[in-house]
Amino acid sequence: MLDVKQQTVSRWEAGTSRPREKQLPLIASKLSANLDDLRAAAGFTDETVVASFDQPFPIGKRSTAAPLMWA
Repeated sequence: MLDVKQQTVSRWEAGTSRPREKQLPLIASKLSANLDDLRAAAGFTDETVVASFDQPFPIGKRSTAAPLMWA
């Protein structure tokens, strides 16, 4: 049906591994599940990274250590 070993499915169920993303459409079809829900449950959600330039770049305190001397 899915052409995977029982141990593989057991690892998916235990949370120690997850299916490959390319396997998800077939799994969703066999389980009559929503593909997007399955992708989210397997941890394949698309994260959107948003860069915000509202705040200035955080500059920490200057180090009181001696400056490096270059030869």
